[in-house]
Amino acid sequence: EHGSALRSVAVADDTRVATLDEDGGVMLWDRQGPGRPLAGVRSGQAIARSPDGRWLAVGEVDGQLRVWDLGDEAAAPTVQVHGSQAVNVLAFARDGRLVSGDAEGRLRVWQAVVDGSAWHATTELRAWAGVTRLELAGGSLLAFGAGRAAVWQVGRPTVKPLALTTGAVLTAAALDDRGTQVVVGDAGGVVTRWQIGRRARAEAWRPMTAC
Repeated sequence: EHGSALRSVAVADDTRVATLDEDGGVMLWDRQGPGRPLAGVRSGQAIARSPDGRWLAVGEVDGQLRVWDLGDEAAAPTVQVHGSQAVNVLAFARDGRLVSGDAEGRLRVWQAVVDGSAWHATTELRAWAGVTRLELAGGSLLAFGAGRAAVWQVGRPTVKPLALTTGAVLTAAALDDRGTQVVVGDAGGVVTRWQIGRRARAEAWRPMTAC
């Protein structure tokens, strides 16, 4: 078992669960017995599992990114260098791409080679310190945290990101599965939906009256 409180949980597949604790330890659990630590993890900061259940990614305090093929637990993970700061937020897209973010707000989008022996950074972006949530779908990347949110078009990294502002501190944000619209909620209780594209537009939704 873990020696400290759990920080994060990722469901690996129907029979396995990965857990991250406050001391940076990562363990893989199944129905066959006690959890076992993932070898090589020194100080994990974030974990994420790919939608197809194949990959488990771990971001570390030293800026390294480790990705395991869960179909072959005996194999060593691929190790990539995100940067010099702690990798504290990770997310997979439905198509298998991986996005990582560090403590200073640097974001990278990764794509695996066919056999998974390496991951290549295809896009590098700059957000802000305090990003706690990333979502990648279609050509859109959503970053949220510290009361802010923005969307980048990953195929057009030189285009200025769309800042999702409502006039109040943002408290929640989500991107749809196609990457074509994003919804944010703010401290004033207002929900706003943006259509993402070359001509982004916003629509504010007021809370419904309780029944």
